[in-house]
Amino acid sequence: LKPGQQKYTVLTNEEGGIIDDIIVTSIESGLRIVVNAACKDKDFHYLASQLSNRCHFVELADQALFALQGPIAAAIIRKFSVSAADLAFMTTCETELEGIKCTISRCGYTGEDGFEISVANDHAEALARLLLAEKDVIPIGLGARDTLRLEAGLCLYGHELNETITPVEAGLSWIIKKGHNGFPGADTIIRQLQQGPEKIRVGLIVDSKQPIREGSTVFNDNDEMIGHVTSGSFSPSLGKPVAMALLERHYSGLGIRLYAKVRDHQVAATITRLPFIPHRYHR
Repeated sequence: LKPGQQKYTVLTNEEGGIIDDIIVTSIESGLRIVVNAACKDKDFHYLASQLSNRCHFVELADQALFALQGPIAAAIIRKFSVSAADLAFMTTCETELEGIKCTISRCGYTGEDGFEISVANDHAEALARLLLAEKDVIPIGLGARDTLRLEAGLCLYGHELNETITPVEAGLSWIIKKGHNGFPGADTIIRQLQQGPEKIRVGLIVDSKQPIREGSTVFNDNDEMIGHVTSGSFSPSLGKPVAMALLERHYSGLGIRLYAKVRDHQVAATITRLPFIPHRYHR
């Protein structure tokens, strides 16, 4: 990574499972890592166990993180910082928004163009008020964000990702550099890359208006259980329920019709290509 560039990647255990998915940014003094808040403690313990005595990490507990996402995010940012608005996708810069020092990255987890803004806790409220003063900026909750990331076919830790699911099974083979080896869990992951995994993440479009939720079991036409739903919700953009599931690879082909058990009845769904909604990242 060149200074200012960032990548999406994962921390893996010795069995190839995913400890956390993270964003790594190259900075002059080393690397900056953004982890999932719920995984923070175990991530720090893991990193401490892996780093040599020549490396150390510092928790930036005095920083807050905002996400400004959507088709006009760049236009909003341009009002305060031209350099930030002109960032390429998955790059970062240091800048000021109305005198507030920030680190801004052109990335996000909604499938839309957008920015993530790191700012000192002491200035977090001022930055929030600055952005919300724009008439086209509105606050959203985790429910809206989760719907967007599901429509974008993006994994969420604790759903599509956990310590028993490998990057290959999660459909994240693209993050593994060809020929790379020697990382925790490499034997399992490379074998899956070469031979195929036993299970794989897929997208499902529900045939009815009945949503299928996380944890619902999935069956084939012979009433054999072949996997489970990892995320599911109604898609406002498509006007129908969608879901992602972890299924046996033999039943993961596009167009295959399956059934999810919801309470005491079965709901039909069809395997479809991910993402459900095309990504609109800035390129």
